[in-house]
Amino acid sequence: MTVSGRAPGTARDPAADSALAALAAGRPWRATRLLGPALADSARRTPDIVLLAATAAAGWEGWTEVTTLLAREPWIHSRESGDARALLARAALARAPGGAGATLALAHARAAVALARDPRSRAEGLILLARALDRMATPGGAPPDSARAAYVRAAAALPAAGVPDVSDWLRLRAAGATADSAARAGYYHGVRSEVARTRIAHTDAQARERAGDLAGAAAAFDALGARASALRIRVAMAAGDRAARDTVRRALLALITTRAGTPDARTATELLDLVFPALPPADELLVARSAARAGPLPRSAQGYARALAAAGSAADRFAYGGVLARLDRDRDAAAQYALVRDDPAAPAALAAAASYGRARALVALGDAVGGRRELRAIVERYPADTSAAAALTFLADLATDEGRDAEAREAYLHAAARATDSSRAARARFRAALIAYVNGEPRRAALEWDSLAARYPR
Repeated sequence: MTVSGRAPGTARDPAADSALAALAAGRPWRATRLLGPALADSARRTPDIVLLAATAAAGWEGWTEVTTLLAREPWIHSRESGDARALLARAALARAPGGAGATLALAHARAAVALARDPRSRAEGLILLARALDRMATPGGAPPDSARAAYVRAAAALPAAGVPDVSDWLRLRAAGATADSAARAGYYHGVRSEVARTRIAHTDAQARERAGDLAGAAAAFDALGARASALRIRVAMAAGDRAARDTVRRALLALITTRAGTPDARTATELLDLVFPALPPADELLVARSAARAGPLPRSAQGYARALAAAGSAADRFAYGGVLARLDRDRDAAAQYALVRDDPAAPAALAAAASYGRARALVALGDAVGGRRELRAIVERYPADTSAAAALTFLADLATDEGRDAEAREAYLHAAARATDSSRAARARFRAALIAYVNGEPRRAALEWDSLAARYPR
């Protein structure tokens, strides 16, 4: 839990007064713009102005800007109660969460604590110090106990700091950096707020994983219903064990199937690809169906391409066409839709929808003639299908774009007559009346709009 840095005291430059007012109003980007002329003028570019500009940039998460403004200023080592070093620590954590970023953040956070001249600045610095140590709690980095101790120190510093009390969250952070379960229980006992207490179980699962208790962590995540996290750990546990790997593969596929289209299914797909790069067609199809809904779309297209040569239905091929269209691969989409349209086993409604999808793909490719041919074929082959009304509407849109208003108006009226969806019918009638109005027939347009209002009062 981070406590944001304080803005420095009001400088004499008028731009600083305006920028402080913008910050107080919650408009950090405006503060940045107001300070631009002062920063560009060497006579006005004082440490107060630079620090205020960095504070404003932090408000809109412009961490590169914060670093650019402050990193080479010689005065940051000794002025403004360490606020500049605290801002640099936040920027380092945001720009590079681990590794070198954490090391740099640690140096800045230590300096911020050392330079702090009031309880608030010290508490903020201690929180940043704890976060940096926590990010470095990896093999070869700072031991987890360093982060735990820093969180405890930060929590102890809060009562005198005059900032919102986040000590419960710092206790949770300390517990998360503690390997000993009994010690963690002590921190949990000190958590008072109901909102923070709801995070205890999740914190404990994460702490078990960090401490190397993978089996316990997996069980804890399972108990929380976090199946993707539990399976991620079991993937690591299954290395070198073929039977365990098969069990994990089946569990990942089950999660992808039962929770298709969810973030958990997406995570499970990423794990599956990491551990099992070659899947049988039936499994690829499960992955493709889920990824078509939750992403990533390229993975869905890849799965359909691998699976459809040996498995899948016309409905799957239609879905593949939709994925390709969303990826702007219109030529490939048109080819897939054509296969569905020409499949004698495909239901008529699916074939009509595929023909409509192909028409849209052709138009997107610049083949308006081919697109219109496909749309007219839909009206002829499937006159009672909802795709016929959609095709007529699309034909009308194309005619409008090409300046053929009479043809467009006729198509809109035919689409309205065929549409079973009232909203589609209403839109078509409205556009037909609009064409009449634009072409000098206001009386006809008025009558048709009145009729439209009476037919569709809502």
